[in-house]
Amino acid sequence: MSEAAINTAWDKIEAFMRDAGQRRKYEQREKFEHDYVSDMEGSWKEGREAGVKQGRREGRQLGIAHIAMNMLRAGTPIAIVAQMAELPEAVIQKMAEEHGIQVT
Repeated sequence: MSEAAINTAWDKIEAFMRDAGQRRKYEQREKFEHDYVSDMEGSWKEGREAGVKQGRREGRQLGIAHIAMNMLRAGTPIAIVAQMAELPEAVIQKMAEEHGIQVT
């Protein structure tokens, strides 16, 4: 970059800094962009936390269902499976029927 170009750039910067209206617009634009980025980061973090929470909940549910199925296959009575899995007996009964497991 030539010295003339650098001097022209400095002249424009100095003129800009003297113009309070332009400077205020610039600062407002910068603040808006900063706030936008902060809001997006906050939203991303909230969304990620919600996704992790949902994933854990679904994982627990799958784990409970897996253990309940193992108990049913082992011949454990539906009432006991329901109590251990903390699920209604009707849900356990439906699981057994869907997988062709005969239990009492």
